[in-house]
Amino acid sequence: MAPLKSYLCTAKKGAAVRAGCELSTAQVQPEIDNGWLVDVSEEQENSKGTVRLHIVAYTKADGAKTACDCWGSKKLFEFKGTVEAAPAAAPPAAPA
Repeated sequence: MAPLKSYLCTAKKGAAVRAGCELSTAQVQPEIDNGWLVDVSEEQENSKGTVRLHIVAYTKADGAKTACDCWGSKKLFEFKGTVEAAPAAAPPAAPA
């Protein structure tokens, strides 16, 4: 699986998000506010040629992180880098 990417919402009025990549899908809550960070699992171009981000978590300005499953327009976000994966658990030590 590709590493998650992190984006910052730069839209002054926030970014409305949808249940799927296409603009015809239902809008869902919450709207991602300016200054929130989002973790993105993939980018996809919809049928209108708009690049959409598959958002799997958002972090509010106060630091509260919440898992989600929604899509937002890439033009409303600024790329911040990749999200480091949680370190893998160390394998158990071999018995001596």
